[in-house]
Amino acid sequence: MEHSHSPVRVSGAFLILLFCSLAGITASFVYSGYLAIILGIIAIALAMGTKSPESKRDRTIIFSLAGISVLLGVGAIAIGIVSRALAQLV
Repeated sequence: MEHSHSPVRVSGAFLILLFCSLAGITASFVYSGYLAIILGIIAIALAMGTKSPESKRDRTIIFSLAGISVLLGVGAIAIGIVSRALAQLV
């Protein structure tokens, strides 16, 4: 019997943008919210500017992960501001 489906090909642009988005998400937890925001914006700008990846599903994944990176970065900065304000009250 032959296989009825073809192998899935993943483009290099998708892998680069996926790595950038995931690095932003990791940076929001480990290092800095500012870095997470920067990496998320870079991933969004590259995806919009280069029109890569071409697949609609891949573009949706990239925009979602980059958006999560930016939102987590904003959340990390907000938590830092709130904690600093609470520390000054105590």
